[in-house]
Formats: sequence, C-alpha cells, structure tokens
Amino acid sequence: MQYSFSLCGRMMISLVILLELATSLINDLFETPTIKGKDISPQLPPFLPAAVYDYAYGESIQEWGDISPFCNGKLQSPIALYTKSSMPVANVPPLFLSGSRQNPKKVTVQNTGKTVMYEFEFLRPIIARGAALDGEFQFNHIHFHWGSTSDKGAEHEVNGQRFPLEMHLVFFNKIYGTIEKAMPSPNGLAVIGVLFQIDERSNVTYPWLTPMANVRLAGTTYKLPNPTAFNVDALIGSTRTHYFSYKGSLTNPPCYETVTWMVMRKRLPVREDQLATFRALLQSYGQPLVNNHRPLRDLNGRRVLLFRGTV
Repeated sequence: MQYSFSLCGRMMISLVILLELATSLINDLFETPTIKGKDISPQLPPFLPAAVYDYAYGESIQEWGDISPFCNGKLQSPIALYTKSSMPVANVPPLFLSGSRQNPKKVTVQNTGKTVMYEFEFLRPIIARGAALDGEFQFNHIHFHWGSTSDKGAEHEVNGQRFPLEMHLVFFNKIYGTIEKAMPSPNGLAVIGVLFQIDERSNVTYPWLTPMANVRLAGTTYKLPNPTAFNVDALIGSTRTHYFSYKGSLTNPPCYETVTWMVMRKRLPVREDQLATFRALLQSYGQPLVNNHRPLRDLNGRRVLLFRGTV
C-alpha cells in the first residue's frame, strides 16, 4: 500500500508539472505582443466595431466575407476608373468644403496596426456639400494606403495606372450625428480619395509625414505639439476641381456599402524617401505595415460620374 501511495503521489506531482508547463506555453502564445517592452497589440479605432476589426490583408482578404457578409456585396470598393467610360456631369454646384481653411485645435496621429490615421478637433466642423453629395457631410479623419514597392499601394486605379499611395479624407452624413451611426446607414459616408505619383524632383513637403516617426509601433498615438500646420486645404491642395464619383463601400471590413466616393483626377507628387516613412511603420507583432490595400472589385453595372468644377 505504501508503494502504491508513493507511486500515485509521484504521478500527481508529474501531472501538476505538466499542467504548469502547458499553461505557460499557452500564455506565451497569447500574451500581448511587445517590442522592447512596448505593447504593440492592435488598437481599435473608435468608429469600428470590435467584431470586424480582426482582419488581415494579403491572402486573408478572401476571408473577409466570413467576417462581414457586406464584403461579398455588389457595390464594393475600390474599383478601376476610366475617363472614357465615365459619364461627364455639368451644370451642378461644385464640391464645396466649408471651413476647410481653418487650423485645427488638436491633431492626433495613430498607428492602428492597419493604417496610420489622423484625427482632428476644430473650432467648428468642416462640412462638404454640393456636386456628388446628397446632403451635408462632416469631416472626421484621414488615413492612408500604401505598398511595399512603388508599383502598388493605392486602392483605386485610373486609366489602367496604379499608384504607390492613396489618402482618404472621411466624412459622415450630419443627419446621423456620429460616424458610428452613419457608417451602416444609407448615404452615411463620403470619402475623398487623393492619389500620389512618384516625382523625385518634387520639393513638396507634407505636414503629415514628420509626425509618423512617433507612431512607428502599432497601437501608439501622438498628439502634435503644433497642430496649426494642418488644414484640409493644405492636405488636398488644388486636387478637387476634377474627380470621379461612384457609389461604393468601405475598403475593409465591415465593408458597408454606404459610401459616396470622390476620387480626385489630379495626383499629388511623392518621393521615394517620403514613401519610406510609411514603410517604416510596423503592424501588430512587429511586421512591416505595408500593402494595406484591397484588390479591385467588380463594377457590377454601376455608373461612374466625372465631375469638373471649381471650389
């Protein structure tokens, strides 16, 4: 009996040790990712539902429909844009941005692990109206899409040409009060897309480049000490006189088909060293944050309008 009890005791001790080892391994697998002790777990933008933020680019894009069924819809973005097949629009009020020349009180930049995003606080809201828009839309934030090389990165394609960088200025319909309520709602969002093309001779500087060095790690945020360098006019320059417009969707889950797109025809210049600032950012788990662009979606019979107006 004594021998049998000792054997049983040793077996129990061994089982406890094995359980402790297994627990340690599981904790290692699922612990918060860090680099040099800093938390680099993905941060959820305030307007995205947590259930749909766990998505990835690359081959995983094919699985987005499992995350949100809207991603398999017929009005998805981005699309290929062509001047010849677009419908010219004339005799309409121009795209107007009220308050776009004011400087913000506060600017915060965040590496979300999916993109780099700038959020603003103004004395009075910036409102977009006219042209392709049905209603008044309030400016919310900007974010970017880019590639690991300069032959890709932008989400929209124009006349068969791809671009290395695309900036999105996101607005929400004022009737819904907040971007959270507007996102899934009919006519809820408007996005101005600005494309960039390589120009190594360019001496243009952009206020959103330098602060990005402070958010290299995913999940980090930085409040700009001098936010007055930003205003929407400075962000998009004179690009908004000619643009394509169509009804589409968010280009990532939940892929709500509630977006009026306005993609500017005029491209802004960007140098390779400026693109390197984007490519130096890290996504979750310390991997390079690049190629955060969705492949082109089918037009599915939608009309693309071509506006030409002045501000």
